[in-house]
Amino acid sequence: NSDNPVGAWYSYYESSTDAIVFNRMGILSYTVRFENYTGGAHGGHSYNNYVIDLSTGKAITEEDIFIKDYQDKLAQIIVNQLAKDNHVEDPKELENVGFFSVEDIFPNGNFLIHEQGITYYFNEYEIAPYVIGLVQVDLPYSDIRHLLQPESIISPLINS
Repeated sequence: NSDNPVGAWYSYYESSTDAIVFNRMGILSYTVRFENYTGGAHGGHSYNNYVIDLSTGKAITEEDIFIKDYQDKLAQIIVNQLAKDNHVEDPKELENVGFFSVEDIFPNGNFLIHEQGITYYFNEYEIAPYVIGLVQVDLPYSDIRHLLQPESIISPLINS
């Protein structure tokens, strides 16, 4: 019946916010955070990150900054950093603290560039269940320098 008011149970929402994380040396890194609730046990949250070359206006991708065939080596660095961040000695132990299979953790293109390095974001359910939440992995330039192209747009950051 259309005369019945919508009750308090109908509390769906969507929102997004953005934040500039880094704006220097012709590189702009920003995050768009998205939240929604469409019923159920909990809402959803995600972070989508973008890096822009301000001289061209184009997005900077992993292929623009990493050497050829970087994926497997970078994946191992990400997994090792996750193990360190979660205080486990063997990366396989990440599965014991709630992560999905470590063999399935790979660079996902969802990263920010900043003064100290590159930060990858893995959203809910991407590499871990909802209860783990957003997973942020900070990779200092010193740990990934050997995988970076020597003459990319971020080279001045690495050497500054």
